[in-house]
Amino acid sequence: MKMLSTLVARRISFVIMAGTAVGMAMPAIAQSYPERPITVIVPFGPGGTTDLTARAFQKAFADNNLLAQPLVVANVTGGAVGSVGARQVLSSAPDGYTFLLHHLGMMSAGAVGTQDFSYTDFEPVAGTTDFCSVVVVAADSPYNSLSDMLTDAAAHPDTILYGANLGGNIHIAGLMLEALQPGADFRIVQIGAEVDNVTAIKGGIINATTLSTGTYTRYKAEGLKALADLAELREPTVPEVPTAKEQGYDMTFCVAHWWFAPKGTPPEVIDTFAQALKAAMDDPTLRAYFEERSTLLTFESGPEFKADLDATYEVIAPIAVRAAEQ
Repeated sequence: MKMLSTLVARRISFVIMAGTAVGMAMPAIAQSYPERPITVIVPFGPGGTTDLTARAFQKAFADNNLLAQPLVVANVTGGAVGSVGARQVLSSAPDGYTFLLHHLGMMSAGAVGTQDFSYTDFEPVAGTTDFCSVVVVAADSPYNSLSDMLTDAAAHPDTILYGANLGGNIHIAGLMLEALQPGADFRIVQIGAEVDNVTAIKGGIINATTLSTGTYTRYKAEGLKALADLAELREPTVPEVPTAKEQGYDMTFCVAHWWFAPKGTPPEVIDTFAQALKAAMDDPTLRAYFEERSTLLTFESGPEFKADLDATYEVIAPIAVRAAEQ
């Protein structure tokens, strides 16, 4: 199964599309903004890909004095695919002091009704990063290729325990993996976010999961093995891991991180924050950090970003409905 190009990170090279030099002036707005610290809410726990992305930008903002006030990262967890944190932003004042960092998990939850709002209930600010995923098992697993696992999943359906965040990225990736081989059927179990699934793999609670490439490389030495890279091409940080396509399976799974503001936030404030994000992407430390994590820096804002969100939703919604029916 293919994902649309909006979900496939542009992995041919680590091309930095942030053309604004660090420290360049932001668009002219009322001189009073910002007058106090700006909070970005991460609706997941510390240590996951979304949290680390927010903190990398937080550091770049501070190191380069990109705004007059600091960026504060707040982890607000709970609910279906981070719905508690997202709802907090949804109900915040549209004054430019609260932003949300999220991904396609919010779309899937909205599509199936596990939360009563979706991305369209926020003001889109910018898309900044794309990361791809790898299929992971324990280092001592008998599976040494994607074919090994899928063949066993077809021969012995409902026996391979696949850890997921139900309704979220990992769950959607699992459903796409099942669809690669007729009869393949995992027993998809609720574990939680990426770090929770790492612990579950190491503890023998689950047999397989899908992790971002960066998370995999971070924990690989603790007893993990990758069966397939779900990027378009092999990634520089895991050159030994063949892609699913190399193994004969037409699948990629890459996820973008998106920044949102409460509905009604003034356009000039959104543009100021978006341009600060763009400027941060020229910071050498931030660039090196994301390159080490096989994360591509991209930048989209304005009508192009909104169109990309809408196109992504068209892909994700039917897969999310399948996930809800399980």
